[in-house]
Amino acid sequence: MRASFRLPSTWRAGDAWAYALALTAATVGAGCFFLSDVGSNDLWWHLAAGRELFAQGRVPRTDTLSFTCAGCPWLNHEWLWGAAAYALYRGEPVYLALAQFTLLACSYALAFETARDVSRSLMAAVLACWLAAACNSFFSDVRPPHVTPWLALLLVATRNWRWAPFCWPAICVLWCNLHGGFVFGLGLLGLLVLVRSYQQRSLRALRFAQLDRGHRA
Repeated sequence: MRASFRLPSTWRAGDAWAYALALTAATVGAGCFFLSDVGSNDLWWHLAAGRELFAQGRVPRTDTLSFTCAGCPWLNHEWLWGAAAYALYRGEPVYLALAQFTLLACSYALAFETARDVSRSLMAAVLACWLAAACNSFFSDVRPPHVTPWLALLLVATRNWRWAPFCWPAICVLWCNLHGGFVFGLGLLGLLVLVRSYQQRSLRALRFAQLDRGHRA
């Protein structure tokens, strides 16, 4: 199977330049819709959770951040995002903003490549990225849910790589410690397996049909 991210061997140098320009246009255009302010209270809670992790030297297992549930068992399934965010914020708050911008840019670069691979059109891929960024503009501030589309697009973009299935378990382990959206990743993997199984079954049926026609001829 042809791997995504790999330019066709028949492409000329001009085609590669067109691809680079389209990818740049897609990511820069999508970046124009990224929010520069913080519109969610989630960020401060995650930063506080990351601060507690560094203070205790381990993932906190009891709630110390609320009044009504203080001392109760606490399962922070997004502890890794909070730890990374707090480490960046403690160094310099702008580092966290730059990391968020980079994550979103990578997500839309993956979206561009997936759209190009399916549509075979650079223009369609660019427009798809711009439309997606415009629709998601109200939700593009600093928060952990952005990990989910990034890793979901990574799974889709690498679906035809031979070694990808060996990397997917590690991605899922990372995902489940970054954001609760990892359940969508498991569902996506199941869907990819079903699609690939159907494709293989259809291919075998086609080969048998061709062999049968050859014997009859």
